[in-house]
Amino acid sequence: MSTHYQTLGIPQNADFETIRQTYRNLARARHPDKPEGSLEQMVALNLAYEVLRDPDQRAAYDQSLSPGIPLKKRKPPVPMADPTLFILNVFRPIDARVRLALRRLHLSFEELAYDPYDDRYVAPFEEAVRALGKVSDDAVKEIWASNWPDCFNSPVNLYLQGLRHLDEALEDFTEFLSNYDIDLIVEGREFLLAGAEILEEASSSMGANR
Repeated sequence: MSTHYQTLGIPQNADFETIRQTYRNLARARHPDKPEGSLEQMVALNLAYEVLRDPDQRAAYDQSLSPGIPLKKRKPPVPMADPTLFILNVFRPIDARVRLALRRLHLSFEELAYDPYDDRYVAPFEEAVRALGKVSDDAVKEIWASNWPDCFNSPVNLYLQGLRHLDEALEDFTEFLSNYDIDLIVEGREFLLAGAEILEEASSSMGANR
């Protein structure tokens, strides 16, 4: 079984920026829509990045790689009996909040286009970025806390992948707000659009749009 470092193709002493940039490059190259990409690869990449980007999780993971210490695995949730209940009570409310926050951010882009340096347009954009960040974080927590059915393993993992793309976009937008580098907006929007497409694909796979 490959370690998270092997999944990303980086040394164990890699710094955060190396981890972040490597993940971003691989996420683009291994996207399920790409010829050499697959859902399984993206799930592995997302899990590796999720652990290694957090100092506490990374420290615990590094310790688990030491000889004689077994690698701890996250226990999957106990499957829920009724897929319909999961969609109605868990997924649809989460997805509705994510869609609403995304719509708000897209509207703020239209205003920001008038003048990306004018506080009248930057302030609403910043609020929309923060709002989507909270909604995305809450969505990830709620999904992991839920007991999704086994038949939804693939679409749920795909949805989590989409949320990870949103987080990558939000990191670019947050950095833009500190230095006003327009390239960050361009790069961030690429991740945002890719994430939105993945979320839509995951939702359709579950039949949640019906």
